[in-house]
Amino acid sequence: MNLENTSPSTQKGLVGRGALVSLAGLTAVGLGFGIALAVPALRPLFDDGRVGSPDTTEFFWQTLIRIPLGTVLIEEVAFRGVLPALLGAGHRWRWGPVLGAAGLFGLWHLLPSLALVRNAAVDATFGGLPLWTISVPAMLAAAGAGVFLHWWRHTGRSLLAPMAVHLATNSGGPAVAWWVLAHR
Repeated sequence: MNLENTSPSTQKGLVGRGALVSLAGLTAVGLGFGIALAVPALRPLFDDGRVGSPDTTEFFWQTLIRIPLGTVLIEEVAFRGVLPALLGAGHRWRWGPVLGAAGLFGLWHLLPSLALVRNAAVDATFGGLPLWTISVPAMLAAAGAGVFLHWWRHTGRSLLAPMAVHLATNSGGPAVAWWVLAHR
């Protein structure tokens, strides 16, 4: 939908819808993290060597500046905004562009997937296997997340919705891991 050709009340409705869908996503991710923290058997999932032991300044830099601007904003604009449009999606749901953008999103996560063995739970489960047997499923999971985030964008009719969920997972996960590691 081209906002230039819509009335101010319709534009306000789209912003409101995006904000509501964003809030729902933030709530779901927060609830998931809360449950994982409440169940002692799930806490090892947050024993992640990629977090390390940053000082407070570094922690806030990563979770409040670098991840939101250097990861979430760039990836959401590219993979949920520009690429689907370039592949022909427009504002409609079309599987070809969605799967194309999601596949590229999965490939984009090749380098991060190589560091997954630094997570204690992943290492305990898959540590003896070749690295590609960890990276390929991780990239497929990222591609699946790409489809979900595009659906979330489509539902909220705004990039705000997938940005909120992406930010909650990418900044919230390290924040919870940092807290768990600090309170062992």
